[in-house]
Amino acid sequence: MVAVGAAGCKEDAPATKPPSGAASSISAPEMPSAPDVALSDGPVKQGATARAAAYTMRVSQVKTCSTKSYTKPRAGFEKLGVRVEITATSDTRVPANSFYARIVDRTGKEYRATFGGCAPDLRHTPLSRDEQATGWMTFEIPERLSGLRLTYSPYLGDAKPQPLEFTLDR
Repeated sequence: MVAVGAAGCKEDAPATKPPSGAASSISAPEMPSAPDVALSDGPVKQGATARAAAYTMRVSQVKTCSTKSYTKPRAGFEKLGVRVEITATSDTRVPANSFYARIVDRTGKEYRATFGGCAPDLRHTPLSRDEQATGWMTFEIPERLSGLRLTYSPYLGDAKPQPLEFTLDR
């Protein structure tokens, strides 16, 4: 197993230190605390590991992000952070990138990821087999919105789309 730095370089390459709180941490995969699921074809509960053919993903935490003045949400909205762990499990390169994620509410309305929120945020990192990226995805959603699902559908080049969906404890 090879761990990569924030810039996607292998361990033996010179490391560059990312700005404080700005980059995802990337390390060896941890064992999930909730039961794993075989190739996922429907929503997976927060805490469980969802499996696609090329990658696995786990949503480990959901919280309201504290924000600095320049990243405050619009009136009546809040920044919701979703902490994820994404691991490539095949030879297909898998992007770890918040902008492939959407939060969907009970009515089907979608909310896209935004900058500024919980840190460290999940930055675009292409993952090779057995590499993992961990970080926060942040979404600006109406305050106190509940009944949420997270969908992650990364672009996998020529491979068939492999979306995963999670029910959030919110």
